[in-house]
Parts: sequence; structure tokens; C-alpha cells
Amino acid sequence: MSGARIAHACTDISDGLQAACRNILSGTNLGIELDEAKIPIHCELRDLASTLSLSPLQLSLAGGDWQFLYSIPEKELTALNTLSKHSGTPLTVIGEVTDTHGIWAKTLDGEQKRLRPIEHDSFSDRVEGKSYFEFLSDPRELFE
Repeated sequence: MSGARIAHACTDISDGLQAACRNILSGTNLGIELDEAKIPIHCELRDLASTLSLSPLQLSLAGGDWQFLYSIPEKELTALNTLSKHSGTPLTVIGEVTDTHGIWAKTLDGEQKRLRPIEHDSFSDRVEGKSYFEFLSDPRELFE
């Protein structure tokens, strides 16, 4: 990815997908809209979410070692797909950068909702908001 020079920004998601989005947006007035239907989640985890009456989005906001979030211009998506095929590394477009400040989600129901601040940092105190695991207890609190 580095050699292709198509990414404008990159961060790991070890502290959670939403924290990674905030890192990418840092210092801008931009926003990100995540598409819940496009976030890759293992089918067994989707089944677990259903069993627990949770949404897949709730389970996708925790940390993910060895997972990365890139910001890539739309005009570079063809190059991204070529890179994915040649490297054998699956890459998935899960959202887009927008002019609407904040982190938003297009839910499985097609609604656009603003996500509340959620932190998942095992090494320090939370900066703002509740921890990721606190949000699992009440699915409605995931959104503002």
C-alpha cells in the first residue's frame, strides 16, 4: 500500500474502528460515514450478535489487531482493487469521507445515525465517552 502511494491517510484499528476514524479526521472539519452492511464481520460473529440481540455494528467497533483503516480517494479505487488482487489481501470499502462533521453510520435499516464517542484503549484512560464494552449493554446508546 505504501509503495502504491494511493492512500491519503492510514491508521490501525487496535483501539476500535471509531477511534481510528477519529484519528484520520483529526485536524479537519470532515466526517466519515460507515456503511454497516459493508463492514466485514465473520458469519459466526454475526450469528453471535443476533443471539445476543446486538447489531453487527456494535461488535465491529472494538479493537482489531492487524487491521488497518485507509483513506483513499475514490479515483484510486481501481488501483486499490488491482493491489488487492495482486497481493492476495482482501480490502473492503466500508464508508466514505464526507463534508458532514462527525462519525456517522448507515445502519442495516438504511438510516443515517451519528455514533457516540466510544473508546477501546487497553493502555490508557478514556479521553471521552463510554468504553466500548459499556455500549454493548444498551444498543440504543450507540447513537446520539
